[in-house]
Amino acid sequence: YEGTTLRVQTGTGPVFDAIKTLTADFTAATGIAVEFTGLSYTESYQKLILDLTSGSASFDAFAFAYQWKTEMAPYMADLSNVAEEVEGAPSLALDDYPGDVMEVY
Repeated sequence: YEGTTLRVQTGTGPVFDAIKTLTADFTAATGIAVEFTGLSYTESYQKLILDLTSGSASFDAFAFAYQWKTEMAPYMADLSNVAEEVEGAPSLALDDYPGDVMEVY
């Protein structure tokens, strides 16, 4: 995937600044560049809804607020069967994922 660029829409603030800093390690390990667009809460919501409903695919990934999840659900991929649906894809392993987060979802 070296040479690939991922476009990511995020919010703004210290959490997203930390993610951007950590992304340098990801880029060094994979060769995948990540371009971040930080938007305010309202701008992020508007852009996300517009992007999803129009199919414009302005971004490859989004960071979105938990309370938007029901509105986003119709546009999300169900990765639980990815190994069966996509040849060569690894199965989804969430055994080490934080349990509290999984319970919320």
